[in-house]
Amino acid sequence: MRNLFVSLSSLSLLAVASCKSSDPDPREQCIGAYNVTATVSGKGTNGAATTSVTKYNVTVAKGSGSDELTFTENGDPYTVKLNSNTFDIPAHYETYTYGNSNYQLKSIGNGSFVGNAININTRSSAYISGITIDLTTTGNGVTYK
Repeated sequence: MRNLFVSLSSLSLLAVASCKSSDPDPREQCIGAYNVTATVSGKGTNGAATTSVTKYNVTVAKGSGSDELTFTENGDPYTVKLNSNTFDIPAHYETYTYGNSNYQLKSIGNGSFVGNAININTRSSAYISGITIDLTTTGNGVTYK
């Protein structure tokens, strides 16, 4: 009887130990620093329009929630919601430098991770010198760290 109890206890312990998840955290594959090249198209309420190419870095770290990542661009951190390899960027403010001045842009967007690359699409707006400016940014880049 004692051997049966010890055997059952051992099996129970093994069953509990095997219930631990060995699934890796899906956010791990996204963490890193990315060099992004983006096309920025802008329109102002004054009728002016422009398109330019810009380069910037995005650092990606784990967020506080199991489906969250923290992106940092130009020192501005914001949280995105990860769903498999795609993410949604909720409305947030980030710093935009134009000339010698910094402005706060309200941005929203989405993107994806493919291999060691990131794709980011955002729409942003700001009020600068009496003009409302709308920017659309489409960019991608690969990890460098």
